[in-house]
Amino acid sequence: MENLTGRQYMVSALKRQYTDRIPTTVLIGPYCSKLTNYTVREILKDPKKSAEAHLAFYNRFQPDSLIIYNVIFLKLRLLDVSWNSLKTVYLTRNLLC
Repeated sequence: MENLTGRQYMVSALKRQYTDRIPTTVLIGPYCSKLTNYTVREILKDPKKSAEAHLAFYNRFQPDSLIIYNVIFLKLRLLDVSWNSLKTVYLTRNLLC
């Protein structure tokens, strides 16, 4: 089988067509900042830094797609949720799922 792109894997899955593997999708949120010199706070407030951090993650791990949902974290911050409790809730939720 020829090498498929991430897009081709995603489209094939949506069409319920078989390929050599299932596509991967990663929910990384703001934690891609670990691959750059930016803080989580910086990538949540600066779209350019956010794009650079997400591209750094994509270039390193090469998933078929990424889901970026920084807006959720910003809304929680507006509700005065502390950064430390936000990390704890996020990590706990993902470990329990």
